[in-house]
Amino acid sequence: MRLAALALLLSTTALAQGMPIKSGADTNLMTVDSNKSGKVWVNDKEGDSIDVTEGYLKMGQPTQLFFDGFEGTTLNTMVWTASGAYAGSMALTVSVANGLWLNSGSITTAAATANIASRKLFNVGQGESPVVAMTSFVRNLTGQAQEQIDFGFSDAAAATEASNGCFFRWNTAGEFRAYLFTNGTQLQSAALTAPSANVMHTLYVALKYDECVFYVDDTIVATIAQLGTGVPFVANKVPVFARVLNGTTPATAPTFKLYNVTVLQDVIDLSRDYSRQMVSSQGRLNIQGPAVAGAANTFAKTANWTASTAPTTRTLTATTTASETTLCGLVNITPTTAANGDYILFDYTVPTGFQLHVTSIKCGFTVAGAAQPATALGLQWWASNSSATTLATADTFGGGTAAPSAWGPRPVFFGFSSLAASAAIGAGPTIHDASLAFDPDFITESGQHFQVGIRALQAQTATASEIFAINCACPGWFE
Repeated sequence: MRLAALALLLSTTALAQGMPIKSGADTNLMTVDSNKSGKVWVNDKEGDSIDVTEGYLKMGQPTQLFFDGFEGTTLNTMVWTASGAYAGSMALTVSVANGLWLNSGSITTAAATANIASRKLFNVGQGESPVVAMTSFVRNLTGQAQEQIDFGFSDAAAATEASNGCFFRWNTAGEFRAYLFTNGTQLQSAALTAPSANVMHTLYVALKYDECVFYVDDTIVATIAQLGTGVPFVANKVPVFARVLNGTTPATAPTFKLYNVTVLQDVIDLSRDYSRQMVSSQGRLNIQGPAVAGAANTFAKTANWTASTAPTTRTLTATTTASETTLCGLVNITPTTAANGDYILFDYTVPTGFQLHVTSIKCGFTVAGAAQPATALGLQWWASNSSATTLATADTFGGGTAAPSAWGPRPVFFGFSSLAASAAIGAGPTIHDASLAFDPDFITESGQHFQVGIRALQAQTATASEIFAINCACPGWFE
């Protein structure tokens, strides 16, 4: 009994004075001290201390809300609005070597401007979950009179000053400062040391519910709190933006090259799966093509659809020629003339460097031009991928020292349609289940062909002028 009481006394005394805890295989000990409310100093695997802000350790990971690496040669207008070519024809160009280049034409004309703003707006006022805009960039100057260059969050447009925003600015006095605008009221930091010219740097603007924090190359350079309103903005949402704007006439043309733009949100878990993250943050929905270096059709629409214009009527050729080289859409076809013939309606080549994920597919058709003859028609719908357009492509997997060079179609049946004999113009199928959700996604690799086609179960002699108007939807995304 006395030994047990002594042990209890010793353990209680040790706890009151601080209990040593061994840290892994390290010989060092850290102490949890009950006299200091159980406070623990935490270090990462490199031995650096982990910051604890607002009295607690944040456990969440940043979530990407937006990203553009400017990979192609065209600005992605699905995710950006842009303006340029004002008074001095200030240019905005995108290239693999220079990313997004504002004032690529080196214009010094007074009041000339070029700017971009994200179509997506970002929420403010999320408590201790700041939204952070960041970019890697190169400037041709540290600063000069009569130039203005901005980056961060702002509702500014063209040459109009911001009403609400947190952003860095090289101002017309030749200074580099951090700015906070709230409903037109301006606060600014002291003049900061400008990033070096012609050297790549990174800017971060962290937008919190009660202040904006500004970083250059991972170092905090300014913090601005809006004391009058208690919140940075009166606006609830703002875009990320970048701008070059001449004052009267700068001595040297100001340029701003952005190699990427990212917006992150700290702590909050948005519970999005990877596909939704790609669509939401990078505009990877497959209604348009992705950015491809040197490709003239970057960001072009992928469906065969021209406003207020009927698609071209195609005469199908079994196994060889595709009706349309697009990712689904519209096509008109003349009735088939051979039983059990397979015909490619749409054939889309996946851009280099990307995977195409099709999440579902749905197709339908109606009789047009003239009524169906006195024979019924059955159609089987399929999707496939292959290394070439033609369905006659054979697998060539190589072997020994020979490299694989071709792979034939891999068809997936997704529906059956039945058209009644003598169906009138405007009639659709009497049996129709031409739709399928893919789980997992139907994936087509870089350079491969994604195809949608039909197999006609009966041959028929078409009524003069008869056509089938077909529409197909293939929603998905690019990785």
